[in-house]
Amino acid sequence: MIFPKEFQDQIIDLVIKATTNNPENSKTNNNLKKQKGGTLKKQELEEKLYALATENRNFYFDRNNTTYIEIHDIKQKQEINNYLIKIESSDFTRWLTRECKVNFKQFLKDKYLIDTIKILVSEEARLQGQQIELHNRIAHVGDAIYIDLGTIWLC
Repeated sequence: MIFPKEFQDQIIDLVIKATTNNPENSKTNNNLKKQKGGTLKKQELEEKLYALATENRNFYFDRNNTTYIEIHDIKQKQEINNYLIKIESSDFTRWLTRECKVNFKQFLKDKYLIDTIKILVSEEARLQGQQIELHNRIAHVGDAIYIDLGTIWLC
């Protein structure tokens, strides 16, 4: 029997609700969601997020083994800005969440998944990254001393 499209979505929702509490049916539940065009499966989402965060990216780490990633952010005027952010930071979490929404049309709410991606990307940065020296407010580079006053630089 063939149902109209509007009833097919309602039936799929009912089946998903009926099988949600049964752990044995979680695979069926994920397949139904995928067929409906809802969400990606958790493992598939993890793989896609990892690929998104690591492909064509520059990674860095400092002498304390803190890892960083270079991201390209497009602002309202279509200007591309490069940022170096700490992978274990809330900035990286916000960027990853936004990229998930933009690229996969899905909200990233699973803290365990976010932490897993952070660990994997951080290890990738330690293996593939370039070691850099970072300075906080004051830097001595060559014959110059740089002082960051927040808005202007003094040399």
